[in-house]
Amino acid sequence: MKKLWNKIKNLFALHCLDCNGIVKSEYLDMQFDKMVYKCTKCGKEWM
Repeated sequence: MKKLWNKIKNLFALHCLDCNGIVKSEYLDMQFDKMVYKCTKCGKEWM
């Protein structure tokens, strides 16, 4: 049951455009007032 829940969760998670890794939110960039996301696989940051 836990495996099924993780697969469904990963299906709807944000994915990196370069390596297709899972993207997690890191911090709020106050200069642009946007969230910064970081890929767990390649380490690239996205806005």
